[in-house]
Amino acid sequence: MCVRVRLVGITADDLAGPHTGRSGYPVDLVADMMTKATLIALCAALLACLGLAGALWWQSGTVDGLTVENARLSRSLTALTEQAEQSALAREVERARADRFAARNATLTEAVEQILIGGIPDAMLDPDLAALINGLRTED
Repeated sequence: MCVRVRLVGITADDLAGPHTGRSGYPVDLVADMMTKATLIALCAALLACLGLAGALWWQSGTVDGLTVENARLSRSLTALTEQAEQSALAREVERARADRFAARNATLTEAVEQILIGGIPDAMLDPDLAALINGLRTED
């Protein structure tokens, strides 16, 4: 309802009393102003709610993107953890292999030293082999 009021020469009693609006019905200007203020407040509240709904919708897109990123990073962390465990296992296997080779190297080195210094007694030749060798020998 739109009411035109001339403020010059209007007293407080005029504002408080009944007036006629466009439709010819009595209208209380203070109540009319309160109705307009309430309408403006409701429109402002509606706009605020719409603005908050828009902000939440925008943030939900951000949250969805961060959720996807979090899942990707979790998978990456799992893969890297498994890779680290596998590397640790490979180090243990290689360490055992190196220890095994070191022990074999020590025994072979000991055997070579015994051969080089003559610590191994000569074995007896087979008599048939000795006869064969003696038969091949020519005496001058």
